[in-house]
Amino acid sequence: QGKFIQAVVSIKNNGQKKAVFFDNDVKLIDDQNREHSTSSDSFYLGDANLMLKDINPGNSVEGVLLFDVPQDATPTFLKFDTEWLAAPVKVALQ
Repeated sequence: QGKFIQAVVSIKNNGQKKAVFFDNDVKLIDDQNREHSTSSDSFYLGDANLMLKDINPGNSVEGVLLFDVPQDATPTFLKFDTEWLAAPVKVALQ
């Protein structure tokens, strides 16, 4: 009924402690200002999925975030809202 959107991202830990990245802390915001959570089907991405990734200080991880959105959704931003960021960060999509 909907469609899948894949967002390829690179995430770096600029902090002083290990951080755990939860894919559920990222929302896709569409052109109608609706927020979409990552899909549980991310599991099928294998090594590319970013569920519960540990990131040591200075290290980066790369992978894919998968979103299941309505057919009429046009992705505009990703909103990162994790406990190790000072405030939510919105990143424009290309």
